[in-house]
Amino acid sequence: MRDADPPLQMSLRIPGYRGQHVLLPYLETVRRASAWRALGFEVTLTSFGWPELDRSKDHQFRLTNDLKIDVDEAMRTGSKVLTHPLRVYDYFWAGCPLSEFGFLPRDVIDYCEGRLLQDHGYDADALPFLESAVRLNPAEVRYREPYYPLRLRLGDLSAIAEECAYFCNDIAHVVPDRFDQWAKALIKANQLPDVRAVADQVRSHFERLCLTVGVADIVVEHRYSEQSAAYLRAKRAQFERVYEKVLARVEMIEAKAAAKSARR
Repeated sequence: MRDADPPLQMSLRIPGYRGQHVLLPYLETVRRASAWRALGFEVTLTSFGWPELDRSKDHQFRLTNDLKIDVDEAMRTGSKVLTHPLRVYDYFWAGCPLSEFGFLPRDVIDYCEGRLLQDHGYDADALPFLESAVRLNPAEVRYREPYYPLRLRLGDLSAIAEECAYFCNDIAHVVPDRFDQWAKALIKANQLPDVRAVADQVRSHFERLCLTVGVADIVVEHRYSEQSAAYLRAKRAQFERVYEKVLARVEMIEAKAAAKSARR
């Protein structure tokens, strides 16, 4: 039966909130249609009881259908009902305290705390929060994206092998950009043989993935979307171009070191 006064959630029409907004106290909260109208908002329902989209406004209303959310509790407390870590962080970055979100698991809270510290340059302070988020929810790829680069910036070279292994089935999504950062860190630490070793590992991931694309009885679990054979070939070629430049730098450093040693 159609609800004549349904609970509606207000959100921005275009996600990715990163600025101050007069609607900030109301965004992602849930009220019945009549309560929104009482606050001065225009709410028009279709014959099916769905809110109509007004494209002239930057906000919208939608039915709240997240099964993880207690709608009655959300309306009673006025809590924001988002739980997606990236969307919650956008609001947290804009100044919304996490206490305004009534249904956050601990891993989302730790992720947001760590990201905010990281974004403000407090890398060492951010690391324990991101470590906690990864530990509490190891399957959430969004926690790994800032986690491994942060460890590497703090001098933890073991993060390279862990990141490469974690994204082994999605290597095309992380190289060549991440490989370039891995190589710079290894060169800075004078771990030149490891540059070649990591490159060989990346190649092996590409070769394995290219062989399994389109093979019906081989299931590859991806962190991101599945990659086509053409995409894999293009990204591997891009990786090889980056590695060629990196290898030239490594060989130059090795040649200088050999010449210096020979003069002794």
